[in-house]
Amino acid sequence: MSNRLWLLLLPVLLFTNTSHPAKADGNIVHFRTADIPPTSFQAKRAKAKGQVAPAIPGQDLLGYLYEPVKEGKHPALVLLVSSDGLQNSHRQWAQTISDNGFVVLLVDSYGSRGHIDYRGLGTLPWTDDGIAAGNYLSALKTVLPEKIGIMGFSAGAIAILALLDETREWKDAKINFKVGVTIYPLCNPDDKYISPILMVTGGADGFVGQKACRDYSANAKAANYDVTYILYPEAIHFFDNPNYSKDPKIRGKTGNLPLWFNAHDYNPEIHKDSITRVISFLTTMLAS
Repeated sequence: MSNRLWLLLLPVLLFTNTSHPAKADGNIVHFRTADIPPTSFQAKRAKAKGQVAPAIPGQDLLGYLYEPVKEGKHPALVLLVSSDGLQNSHRQWAQTISDNGFVVLLVDSYGSRGHIDYRGLGTLPWTDDGIAAGNYLSALKTVLPEKIGIMGFSAGAIAILALLDETREWKDAKINFKVGVTIYPLCNPDDKYISPILMVTGGADGFVGQKACRDYSANAKAANYDVTYILYPEAIHFFDNPNYSKDPKIRGKTGNLPLWFNAHDYNPEIHKDSITRVISFLTTMLAS
């Protein structure tokens, strides 16, 4: 497969409006992660007592479903949030991608567990959430089940890299994501992925850095893996979230400021360009 190392000018014929807020919050939907079966040790121990080890019940999840106006079947995308929790910027991404012909399921992983962000929860089973969302989408009449991708931000992006790693533990999952889009992920330069991936990173990102992603891209090129790498030299973490803007006119009335407000800032130019490139990638990979 070819490696598309993007600092590219890919023409986009689709309209992608990045200036307006999300027109709606999407339709609220509920779905559930798979039950976790007992370990072999638990099963053996229970059997010795004449019992059957129970499975751990799956997690009920809350999501927001965005569907194109046009009727028919469409490619689809799972959207995983960042560790600062569900943001208006995530809703805007979902709406904009949906406006361009995709069914989008935005997963509120923290809200589903009674939290706003990562505090008090630690590590989430992100991969379980992503698989459950993909399975939900694949059952919809408006979705082309063979054309489902997954996209995430920061912690959500890290989960995508885990899901698409060729050594992943989820080989038997019903859903098989055709592409992945990662916005400011934490990379492992030695990973190998089973699906085409778009990586969007910032050269000034002190949160996760970009050297590992750059090294991974170089390794992927040598191994002929299908990775598209976009580096914005001046971008930092959360560059796509207007709530991090230091200009209150851009930020608007947001209530509480986002979690890492002081250390980060919004970049409208890079945000706009990143949307164009993500839409281009998704259209090429899933809608053409």
